[in-house]
Amino acid sequence: MTLSHSLSRLSSARILVVGDLMLDSYTFGEARRISPEAPVPVIHARSVEERPGGAGNVALGLRALGAEVAVLGRIGGAEGERVKALLEKAGIDTSGLIREKGYTTAVKNRILAGSQQICRVDFETVEPLSCEGEVLVNLDRILSGVSVVAISDYGKGFLTPTLLKALFSRGLITLTDPKGVDYTRYRGTTLIKPNYSEALHASGLESSASLESIGGALLHQTGAEELVITRSSKGMCLLRPHETLAEFPVQVKQVTDVTGAGDTVLAVLALAKASGLSAEEGCQLANLAAGVAVERLGCAQVTLGDIAGRLLDYHVDGKVFDPTHLFPLKQALQGKKICLLSLSPQERVGPELIRALGHAAKAGELVVRLGDEKPTAELEMLLNELQTVKYILPASVELQKCLEELKPSTLYGLVNGNLQKIADAALSV
Repeated sequence: MTLSHSLSRLSSARILVVGDLMLDSYTFGEARRISPEAPVPVIHARSVEERPGGAGNVALGLRALGAEVAVLGRIGGAEGERVKALLEKAGIDTSGLIREKGYTTAVKNRILAGSQQICRVDFETVEPLSCEGEVLVNLDRILSGVSVVAISDYGKGFLTPTLLKALFSRGLITLTDPKGVDYTRYRGTTLIKPNYSEALHASGLESSASLESIGGALLHQTGAEELVITRSSKGMCLLRPHETLAEFPVQVKQVTDVTGAGDTVLAVLALAKASGLSAEEGCQLANLAAGVAVERLGCAQVTLGDIAGRLLDYHVDGKVFDPTHLFPLKQALQGKKICLLSLSPQERVGPELIRALGHAAKAGELVVRLGDEKPTAELEMLLNELQTVKYILPASVELQKCLEELKPSTLYGLVNGNLQKIADAALSV
């Protein structure tokens, strides 16, 4: 089974995100001078941006992937109302948010000069949950229709032992991103996902301990069916009781900001589980998503199109895409103008063809679909080398299927070396 097929099976399942909600604030500016008061830069603020953080970022990540998302958590103060409004704007069900009297939602304010984070200022207090009874009374209503529960623990006090036990006792698939060193509180979760540093500390083992030993200790503590340890630039690994460790290396072009990458992994793993994919498939897709996330500033949301684009970058040889790659190609091109050129594989290579391809590329992302025969070596080389040609589809991808899946805004043919428009945006398939 290909990774393209795994991606195509991701569904719009209903997933509940439970955990600590925060408000992420980003102050963007420029550092022009050093303060006369202390050896620190003076930041000339240009703009401020707010986003849901903590469990809210996991919810946003799932929504960006096309899932139906609900959240369960507590909010307080004006900061909490802003988190709620931002979640609702993203189309997330906030009926599970509880306003707790006397509680103020945590704020993490990141100060950036250009793309460089200068410092982070946190406004938060860790407070026990005083509205636990209200949360438990509403739990069955909130869980109605839910396929998977994603638990995001940031250690701010919402996830009490009683609430965790109630969540694990409902018989649903649960994925937990843990906090602290006592993982026995997560006993009953289906899958647990710490990073390497968290896993090592929670295992109680020496830093020289093997991944198998660390994983074995955590599986014993939690009784989890599966353990995923994220390892930063080394990717992630998957371990089940009495099975061999599986490792998944990450592929990253450039690391810009690791903020929220763990939330992205949890979101993809949760959607994969809700869609009936294996943990191995989930880890491979999560690795692709995390690779995109760390290349962007802040808690960036990764879409199916982003994952598809990365899959095409690393898992397809050249520009030629067979039928199994049509779904990720569709996702990668979503929202873009597409020009589809139907071309004879025996088309003569010359200046006329190069000019025609260049003209067609002006109408959108140029996808060339070849006819029924094998293309000449000269034509194949030209199409692969020209930057104007983004993707090539062989004859095994039927033309009607191309039209239905890609929905090109323009369809061209080549007649006597000249482009002939066959259809445009009015094309109905």
